[in-house]
Amino acid sequence: MNEWQELLDDPEADALIQPQPRNPPERSFESLSKGRMRLDASFYIDLLRKPLRYGSQDYSLDPPTPPPPWTDEEGFYTWLSEQKLPRELAEMLYAGAPEISFFAGSGYINGVSAIIEENSDPDRQNIRKAGFLILGSGSNGDELVVDVAYQGSGEVGFMPLETMWDKSPSELQAIFIPFCPSIGEYLRLHEEREAAALPGDYWSAKEKRDQGLL
Repeated sequence: MNEWQELLDDPEADALIQPQPRNPPERSFESLSKGRMRLDASFYIDLLRKPLRYGSQDYSLDPPTPPPPWTDEEGFYTWLSEQKLPRELAEMLYAGAPEISFFAGSGYINGVSAIIEENSDPDRQNIRKAGFLILGSGSNGDELVVDVAYQGSGEVGFMPLETMWDKSPSELQAIFIPFCPSIGEYLRLHEEREAAALPGDYWSAKEKRDQGLL
């Protein structure tokens, strides 16, 4: 049993907590190489167990309602394995990614379906080729990305929505501004009401960096 499953099976966890993130059948990611990412995975998994969040609305439905929870665990496992992610990240996402997207501050943390769709989108493949994985968005739609293979650090930053489409992977690497050391720490700051310390989009991150605040 890996450490992420142990977190989900914590006997002291509130029995009334809804089963989000999922409790998927155990799978091995031994085929993937270990990285050196900082994840702060316990913050990611523990926070996403709490019911104080809600899914994004699907406005294609009438009335708008949250999309249905993800149930294809084998499909998610296969997709993660094919992405050649660092093993520790694949294990964390498989065990802990939320069933549906939810608000974090004024942006989103992606649910399983959005993780797969956005990172499989042909228009976003420059982001993947640059070594980043999309795990959410900022207040203006800028992509919230994690460094998985550029430096492989696990640092979190935004990609500017309006200019990222026509940039090469190397250009995206050059403009990347990390502002948080891990996805877990990013969520911890939101949970502990310290989100004001975080930039809400790429341009506010750039402003903070230019002011020497990052």
